[in-house]
Amino acid sequence: DPIQSHTTCSYGTPEKVFVPDNGTKRPMHVVAWFLASLALLALCVTTISTFVTPLEGTTELLLRLMPTLKSSQVVPQITATTPFRPVRDHVDLRPQPGQSMHPPSVRVPLSPLALGKMPDVKPISERVYIVTGATEGIGKFTAEQLANTGATVVIHGRNPTKVQAVLKELKQISKSDKLHGFTADLSSMKEVRRLGQDIAAAFPIIDGLLNNAGTFAGDYTGKRIETVDGNEYSLAVNVLAPFLLTSLLWENVNRSPAARVIMTSSISQGSPHKLSDIQCANGWDSHTAYELSKLCDAMIIMELNERYGNAPTLTFNTMDPGTVDTKMLRAGWGGGPSVRTATTSFWMLTDPSVQERTGQYFMGKRASRADRECYDPKARAALWEQLERLTGAKYPPTR
Repeated sequence: DPIQSHTTCSYGTPEKVFVPDNGTKRPMHVVAWFLASLALLALCVTTISTFVTPLEGTTELLLRLMPTLKSSQVVPQITATTPFRPVRDHVDLRPQPGQSMHPPSVRVPLSPLALGKMPDVKPISERVYIVTGATEGIGKFTAEQLANTGATVVIHGRNPTKVQAVLKELKQISKSDKLHGFTADLSSMKEVRRLGQDIAAAFPIIDGLLNNAGTFAGDYTGKRIETVDGNEYSLAVNVLAPFLLTSLLWENVNRSPAARVIMTSSISQGSPHKLSDIQCANGWDSHTAYELSKLCDAMIIMELNERYGNAPTLTFNTMDPGTVDTKMLRAGWGGGPSVRTATTSFWMLTDPSVQERTGQYFMGKRASRADRECYDPKARAALWEQLERLTGAKYPPTR
């Protein structure tokens, strides 16, 4: 029998030991402890390698999502186009001399929203919003929604009679006396300049600018029409006007501690082959001109963001406002659901979760991907130069 009784001097107590065939004596509990230690070590290594890296990434992601979760309690849609910048370069988790062996507290810079330090955001009832093309369709419905919040709302239209009628209607609905109307023909750059000057003088601080006005098919004639300035009509109203107006209201917008500039694009954005012929001098048709204009709007927003975007204090975004029953939709595509289902524009102007998001294209209140030309710096710069030449707009030097 290899098991024999021996007395071990180190412990001073009799115990059983295992005696192998070679006669070497090793206590049984030492062998068991050694094997158990090896198994535990292997388990620890596997656990650490499996969970540390994902946990680190998850923690960082949660920290970045905290602003949105805090403001809306809704987890945002994360897409391939959602900007994701590291919030820290490196964290050394090894204990330093004199430091406790307990895991150190990792200090990660959080956003102003996460820290509850949104830069002096005013209550919505104290904000000033500008909505162009607000006498019908989505623009009118958005102005109505804004009026119901108690905010100061400036509506624009081309027809003075329609502007006054909409003002009267919205005042009755909202019971608000903070509604104002301005008229201008956005196909004329002279008229756009007058509009910008008048609004800038009346409202020193602008919190939200919605460039919503749009047209289709040569002012709905189905023909290529040139404006008084010699510009293709859809280009003038849909692209040149918002580009110039935004520059004219630049100082007013920048006086807001949390400003939002929005240009209405469309799911129909396209015809990039016409970027070298934005006047559609050759091969004009109503859909090509419209698609090109909406592509240009999205490209403008992306370039504005690249040059000046600084969320949450100054943001630039664009969107498809919704395929709903408007004059434009009926003229080019047929009918659709009620215009009162188009709430994306209002959401982008007012929802707290959007304040930290800039340089994005939204569809149905979700960040989506615009046409690839919007992400091409050279294409955007070339377009910008053309628009400056056609409008005379002056933007400040880039940061």
